[in-house]
Amino acid sequence: MEENIRAGLTGIFISLVVTGPFLTGKYIFLLDSVFGPRLPLFKYWSFSRLTLDFFLFFVSKTIPYIYPKALLFLSVFLSFFFAWIFLKEKVDRASAYAFSFFYAVNPFVYNRLIAGQIFLIFSYAFLPLILKLLMEKSSLKRDFLTGFVISLGALQFHILPVMLFLLFLFKLKKYFLARETRELRSMVLISLIVFALNIGIVYQLAEGGDITGRISEITSSNLYSFRPSVSVANSITSLATLHGFWRQDAYLQVWDFFPFWFILFLLIFYLVVHGYLQKPPHRNLFLLLGLTGLVLGGGASIPLFGSFFNLIFEKVPFFAGYRDSQKFLVLLVLSYFYLGSFGLKDILHSVKNKKIHRVISLTSILVPFLYGFPMLFGFQGQLSPTDYPQDWYTAGEIVGEDKCLFLPWHMYMDFKWVPNRDKRIENPAKAFFGENAITSRNPDMPGLKNPEDSVSTTVRNSLESKNIEKLRELGVKYIILAKESDYLNYLWLVNKTSLAMNGTTLYLFKPLNRTANPVAKKK
Repeated sequence: MEENIRAGLTGIFISLVVTGPFLTGKYIFLLDSVFGPRLPLFKYWSFSRLTLDFFLFFVSKTIPYIYPKALLFLSVFLSFFFAWIFLKEKVDRASAYAFSFFYAVNPFVYNRLIAGQIFLIFSYAFLPLILKLLMEKSSLKRDFLTGFVISLGALQFHILPVMLFLLFLFKLKKYFLARETRELRSMVLISLIVFALNIGIVYQLAEGGDITGRISEITSSNLYSFRPSVSVANSITSLATLHGFWRQDAYLQVWDFFPFWFILFLLIFYLVVHGYLQKPPHRNLFLLLGLTGLVLGGGASIPLFGSFFNLIFEKVPFFAGYRDSQKFLVLLVLSYFYLGSFGLKDILHSVKNKKIHRVISLTSILVPFLYGFPMLFGFQGQLSPTDYPQDWYTAGEIVGEDKCLFLPWHMYMDFKWVPNRDKRIENPAKAFFGENAITSRNPDMPGLKNPEDSVSTTVRNSLESKNIEKLRELGVKYIILAKESDYLNYLWLVNKTSLAMNGTTLYLFKPLNRTANPVAKKK
């Protein structure tokens, strides 16, 4: 218990080193995560999301900008602490601390967090705890606990299949080794518990909900847009070093700080190979996980395996949700984390000189510290919390609960008032003005087609024809034009509307009331 407390305090310290600079100020604005006073609640019916949403409901009534910071902190803390819980009885203390730190702070985690995929890393944090439960002896109580932990950790939809893959892999291995049907019953029971607690996701997929709608818009051409970055030699090398995130060039990477960074990776990789040679339990399963993560992580871009990925992308239902194939690197991280800890354990065990032992122990912490250096100290100052400009609040008071159209018509834009190194973020209009704000869902990326829903089509046709009468069909009462991106192309609105406000960062237009809302007339 005392050691767990010490590990918990260490995890808190590491989390503060990473997220401490974000704890002041207000909102954090990231590529795929923007936050504001209007929190999106009860959109997905998974157990984990509902648990979070009940918490957010109360947060939204007090200080809404607290929750993304808390989630960032928890993602790092739980990654370290659950990794420690998994390793503490398998390796010595120094090895457990070193590779728990590696699991929480590495290039994969860094690139995902700085891009705003916080839910993904929160779910990733639970994988070592799930592995611990799966590797222990089965019992009815443990099966219920495993199902609960999987459901609690599956905040990100993409990680749930990974969790179930681990479940089937370890249970089937136990069955084939011992030929005990109890393991099969355990696997079925855990699956049923997860199914019951996440029935909302199943309903969404079956009934064509928001998740299904987004997946249906994904085509094989998306694989080009989200292919692994090749900043490091080639795709395989890039992925093996836990890089390859499709937009990593927008952020500082370890090579921006250390020209000889590859030596750090080679030291980690040496420990992984050495750990495999020590024949730890389940070593071949973890080797399989690593190779699977490397192959699938490359998507369609890796020679030989690319055609296989294309095949399952087109034939397996819902697999298109993994157009960003680098998400599969979670499996490679698990392989490095597990095998590397045994490699370090063997080296430390073979050293009898206390001074040398101490040097190696300190070095084992220093290497992952340097390898994950871009993530530390608030991502090296690349992000900074801030508040929305005052004219957004003024516009919000005028618009109230009325439906509004937010322009420019882009899903992602550079916002000058965002104090980040990279100012490209998802359109924050819904987070600020609420669900009544109509925003673009087109990411404007090569290979990605325009959304074909009725709202997007109506707005697009209205803008192309410069006929705002079409917007009345959507019940639009206000048009907000942010002074960002190509906003000058929308100034024709001045002659078609009345100007309600001219702020520092946006215009607020009110369409001329020439005709009544035809929808209202029909009703």
